[in-house]
Amino acid sequence: MQAGDLVQANKFANWSARQSSIGLVLESFDKPCGAEGFSVTLVRIILGGVVKVLPANHFEVVHEAR
Repeated sequence: MQAGDLVQANKFANWSARQSSIGLVLESFDKPCGAEGFSVTLVRIILGGVVKVLPANHFEVVHEAR
C-alpha cells in the first residue's frame, strides 16, 4: 500500500471506517511497537473528508496508484 492508492475498509476496520465506501492513502509508514522489535504499518488516509491514521491491515487496495 502506497500513497495515492484507493482503498476500502475490510471486516477488521472499525465501524466509522466501514461507513466510508472508499478512501485515499496519503502516506504509509511503519511504527515500532514494544521491546520485541516488531512494527505495525500505519496509513494516513482520507475517509469521508476526514484524515485518519489507521492500521494498514484494516484496508484492501481497490485501485493502485501508478
